[in-house]
Amino acid sequence: MNFKRYEVADRGFYGFQFYDLYGENCTIQESSLADDEAIWLGVHESRMHLNKKQVAKLIPYLLFFLKEGRLPRKALKTIKVKDLLNQIKPPCEKEGA
Repeated sequence: MNFKRYEVADRGFYGFQFYDLYGENCTIQESSLADDEAIWLGVHESRMHLNKKQVAKLIPYLLFFLKEGRLPRKALKTIKVKDLLNQIKPPCEKEGA
């Protein structure tokens, strides 16, 4: 999956465009929400608006799927954002990206 960076020029927010398994145009984009840090994620016409706390609750399910190839059979224990951030080291940004 390739990610193409773009900027919402009139607003100054960054995002990335990519395509799902069906060739649908998807995006992950910074939100302009004033009272919380959030992102938009999904197919352009039907995106989710998620804040950091919600993303932190979603990540364990994505990690489980990444490891096991399926979703868990019961709800996973909630991980505090601070603890989750201590476990995850984001990849480095590419030069000129």
